[in-house]
Amino acid sequence: MSKVTLEIPATTANLGPGFDCVGLALGLCNRIEAAALDHAGWEISIAGAGEAELPRHRQNLVAQAMEEVFDLVGSRPAGVRLSLTNRIPLCSGLGSSAAARVGGIVAANELCGRPLSTLELARLAAQMEGHPDNVVPALVGGLVVAVLDGEQLSYVRFDPPPL
Repeated sequence: MSKVTLEIPATTANLGPGFDCVGLALGLCNRIEAAALDHAGWEISIAGAGEAELPRHRQNLVAQAMEEVFDLVGSRPAGVRLSLTNRIPLCSGLGSSAAARVGGIVAANELCGRPLSTLELARLAAQMEGHPDNVVPALVGGLVVAVLDGEQLSYVRFDPPPL
């Protein structure tokens, strides 16, 4: 695949006694458009939250997450164009970093032909974030109870009733 468009949800976590293990996907989403380029380098445009301060090079969290997948699967396009529309406020407790990391790993996985399973993507995202409570619901949606124990990730997803 040479282009992918994703909507990655905001999340809320640490629900009740579920510190670092219970999270819920919300309706607010960031949009990520990623396209493979035939020349080397990163082209990153950002609109919305953080557009003035977020990096527009390899140090961007989305780009870093993509690099992790490219290295893991041993495949990468020559370059990548990213168009990021950030609707999730930064530093707000709504999982903006989790959304960036999940968006990056899913986009890279798609550009590489989907070599990684959802569980592998969830494990990678949880390892990158340090805990699974925001990244797993950002990836699979719904209400999630997840545990990361070293290399092992286990999670259960529930569909919450509509409000």
